[in-house]
Amino acid sequence: MNAAPTDIEVYVAAPAARVIAWLNQRFSWSTALTAARHGGMATHRGRLLAPARSPADVARDDMPSQYEVPVLIVEEIADAYLSVLFDSAAAPWIDDLACAKEIAIALDCEVRCVDGSWQPEQAEDEGWLSVTRSGARAIRWKP
Repeated sequence: MNAAPTDIEVYVAAPAARVIAWLNQRFSWSTALTAARHGGMATHRGRLLAPARSPADVARDDMPSQYEVPVLIVEEIADAYLSVLFDSAAAPWIDDLACAKEIAIALDCEVRCVDGSWQPEQAEDEGWLSVTRSGARAIRWKP
């Protein structure tokens, strides 16, 4: 059995403005995204309010119905992709693939994520999935 991820990170082949518009439509924010430049890269940081993933979580008295999830977007991180990091185990998806599928459908673009099998001794371009509206397939990052 796989442990729940501590964060969700996907790589989106779409302009930051489209990703941010989708985030604004999909979520409320406890801290709105703010833009900055770090080391020559454009970044956006904020904290979204994510609903609990399951009704069982909401039913428990000690569990909040919403969680604050830090979000970091880094533009032009790799090739034509930007990175979207939901830096919390409370992100509203069970894994990177579920997040990638939702974004790929919502934005009708390619989204890449790790396939869950990557190991430290593995080459950096191995263990990736390319996700589009039509499904997911295993790829090497650079063929």
